[in-house]
Amino acid sequence: MERASAVVILNSTDTGRPQAVIEGSVISATRTAASAALAARWLYDGPAPRIGIIGCGRISFEVMRFLLTTLKHIESVLIFAKDIAKAEQFEDRCRTLSSSVTIDIAPNVAMLLAECPLTAIATTATTPHILDLPQFLGGARFCTFRCATLPLR
Repeated sequence: MERASAVVILNSTDTGRPQAVIEGSVISATRTAASAALAARWLYDGPAPRIGIIGCGRISFEVMRFLLTTLKHIESVLIFAKDIAKAEQFEDRCRTLSSSVTIDIAPNVAMLLAECPLTAIATTATTPHILDLPQFLGGARFCTFRCATLPLR
């Protein structure tokens, strides 16, 4: 069961009063992913043949779908989740998006951040995935789009 959830209240255009309450996780995930991909397209100025995805839920899947559409030069994706079974399921699901993009699972976040100049983070983890970011900022260009709250120390 997906952890991402949202509620959307549709109001009448005539009265402004609520007319319907609907589950809105797909709308929310799509909006979040679209904004992350747009930001990547306009704010990240370098080539990103290998992108990183931290978190393997609905939002990360949508981010990947949008990035593959907006950034045409992506050759491979490196994904990470604390739960390897979830990462493997996500890997299988992502393979349906493109037959030409290689998808691999990173054994740890450090490897992913070191290898990917563009990384999207979308996780509901209650403990940090990234404990020390400065080591990855060295001379490399690094851009992260944080789609959900991730506590950093």
